Amino acid sequence: MNISSVSTTNSYSPVSNKSEIAQLEKQKATLQTELSQVTQGTDDEKTKQAKSTQIQSQIQLIDAQIAQMRSEKSDQKQNTIDQKSISSDSTKISDKNESSSASNSSNSASVNSTNIIDVFA
Repeated sequence: MNISSVSTTNSYSPVSNKSEIAQLEKQKATLQTELSQVTQGTDDEKTKQAKSTQIQSQIQLIDAQIAQMRSEKSDQKQNTIDQKSISSDSTKISDKNESSSASNSSNSASVNSTNIIDVFA
């Protein structure tokens, strides 16, 4: 029996995300131009309305895709910030524990030095 390894990769890429958003924005601009042409066209009102509704639906879909990509990008940045914050907090806690431990050690030394009994007195 053969067992093959499985690997996963993060498909998030800021560069491709930006280019995908730019491409969607170009499509949206093209659709808006097309919508303008339809409304100014010579077709009858029923045809204009049908074409306009279809184009507006496509524009809304593109807007939703752009919003989702930007949200994912924002989430990715927030996760990075959170990870850095957690790492920083862990370092601070570690430093504080070491400082507290050193302080407790010196306190116990001073306590022990005050409890000396002079047996020769």
